Amino acid sequence: MGCSCDLELDDFCELIEQKTVTARKEHTCGECSHEIKTGQKYEIQKVTYDGVFSTHKTCLICVEIRRKLFPNGYQYGEVWNDIKECFCGDMPMETFEELSVEAQQLTIEKL
Repeated sequence: MGCSCDLELDDFCELIEQKTVTARKEHTCGECSHEIKTGQKYEIQKVTYDGVFSTHKTCLICVEIRRKLFPNGYQYGEVWNDIKECFCGDMPMETFEELSVEAQQLTIEKL
């Protein structure tokens, strides 16, 4: 899938840990801003960026979308803005159809 955006991995960002966990309390997805409820699985990433440590929490639907649309890298918290810029609201049908029903619904909601 081609995209007019040039998203590259940043040499200043180092992934320290990435795993899928079950929420013991409520969180907010750093991509779509939806609630991650207690008991739901989500991805947590611990990174250092330019020497500053941070933790990022992402719902599994956004993880799926991010992996499908930006396999070579992304800027955390900017995926939906990048999707709007890359596709201008017109995602190719074959790409859309490869997403889960939940990811399709979120994409429709966000675009």
